[in-house]
This record gives sequence, C-alpha cells and structure tokens, in this order.
Amino acid sequence: MSFREGLKPGQPFVISKDELSKFSVLSAKEMAELREQDEEKLKNTEIKTSPEHAAEIMGADFLGAEAVENTFGITLEQEQIPEIPFSEAELERARELGQFLVLRADTAPDGQSLTMKKMNELLADKFKKAKKGKILYDTDWYKNEDFFVSETPKLGWALVSKENIPNSTSKNYLQQTQELAKYLTNEVFKDKTVSQEYEDAISEFEDYYQQNFAGKNNDQIRELLGGDNWQKYAQELADLKINQLTRQSPTEALYDILMYFGKNSRILENKYTWTKRRSSYGGLVGVGKFDAGGADVSYWRPGLSYVDLGVSFSRSP
Repeated sequence: MSFREGLKPGQPFVISKDELSKFSVLSAKEMAELREQDEEKLKNTEIKTSPEHAAEIMGADFLGAEAVENTFGITLEQEQIPEIPFSEAELERARELGQFLVLRADTAPDGQSLTMKKMNELLADKFKKAKKGKILYDTDWYKNEDFFVSETPKLGWALVSKENIPNSTSKNYLQQTQELAKYLTNEVFKDKTVSQEYEDAISEFEDYYQQNFAGKNNDQIRELLGGDNWQKYAQELADLKINQLTRQSPTEALYDILMYFGKNSRILENKYTWTKRRSSYGGLVGVGKFDAGGADVSYWRPGLSYVDLGVSFSRSP
C-alpha cells in the first residue's frame, strides 16, 4: 500500500523515520545534471522532426521537396514525402559536422526510374544552357553498368557529409572503413551511446578484420587486397554492414552532388568518394571530381590509395 493511498487533495501526510531514510536531498549541481540528462533523453527520443523545424536547424544545408523540384523538376506530393527520421539532437550534431540533410527521390517527372543515366538526360541541356558545364565527364566505360542504368536512390531522407570525412584520403578501402568506424564512434555519436545498428556493424567489421588481417602489417595487407584474390576482398568489404550503412551508392553520390549544387555550390570538386558498389569487373566504384567538365566515375582495387580518393559519409534509415 502506498503511503499516499487514501489521502485527500491537500491533506498532509506523515513519513516514518524508516521511510524517510530512503530519501536523499540532491544538491543544486546534482539537480542540474539530472535536468540536463532528462533534456538530452527527450531530444533523442523525439525522432520525428518536421521539415520546417529541420530547415531552421540546417539552414542552407536543408535540401527538401523544394530543392528536389528545383533541381530535377520532380514534384513530390505531401503524402509521398517520408517523415524525417532524425531527432533534433542528431540534426544539430550533423550541422556541426558539416553535413547536409537531403530528400532523395527515386522517380523522374515522366515516371521512369531516376537512375544516373536518367539524371544525366534530365539535366544535360539545362546545364549547357546555363553554362554550368556537364553532368558527367565520360560515360563510355560504364554506360551498360547496372549502377548506371538500373539503380536509383531510395526515397527518403539522408544526412551526408559535404566532403570526404577526415583522414580518409590516401587510404585503401579497408583503411577507409576503419576511418568510418572511428567517425561514427568519435564524431557522429560523440559523448553518446552508439545505436545498436551501428554497434553491430562495427562489431562485424572488427570480427572480419581479425579473421583476415590480424597480425599483418600495412604492406602485407596491401599485397593481399591487391593480389590474385582482390575481387573477393572487394566484394566482402563492400558487403559489410558498416559500408552498406555509411557509404553512398554511385547513384546516391551523383544525386547528392547535383542536389547540393542546385541550391548551394559544387562539392567533391577535387576529390572522389569511394562508394559501396562494384563494377562488373569487380572494382570498387568512385564518384567525384565534379568540376565544369562533369563528375568522373572510376573504379579501383581495394588495396589502392590516392591523395584525391576519400570517402563521404551517408546516413539514412
């Protein structure tokens, strides 16, 4: 029976010495700390953030339905637009890290799939008339690749870094994956608990590393990733959850580049981002160097590294 049970409103109650011993008086500092913890929990549990509030937080780095229409001529009805899956706290942290919030569409104005090929067709003349250069530099080698003719972005919201994450250039694909794990733990979820989905992905990667590369130095690992079995390693690395969750596909990379350029400025003008897709040959595809000559698309073995080849961060549900 509760000691409050049976009391009328406003009626005083008596607590025994035994009951009183169970209570403690908090200091002002302890009260403030509890209040901060409660506020942080509340912000992190408020998953649904309205587009209007998200726009206030992200400023020019909010690329919603209006940006989709301005860039691609795609009109999304209100009922077609998914809810933003990020909390206020997550958006604020993304802004601090130089990320933008982008609404990705999957269907062109004519109802066809919004593939890389379709994006190029939609915007090539528009860019030419506006003297903005080209969309894509040269499509010859990949004109029949699945990632170019078949894959579309997934309809929904994503948080994307404007440029490569720190310390990801001059690194092979395995080393870049290590940097993504660090970026998640030390930056995205700084001073917070890493969400279970990403914790599982990091654990899977750590297990994979131990099974395949533990005890080997960088030269030995590079030799493995570039040797006779490089295609096997390319597939295994690309399929890891951490890379599927945090790297863009080539289609997403081009879409995000064009969306940001449509509202703000060029990104990845001097760098590539290494994506989570492989070419039919087995190489891991990179997209970038988006200058007036158009975005370049290339591929590399997982053991290679270049000063202009990094990885951008992408996070979506």
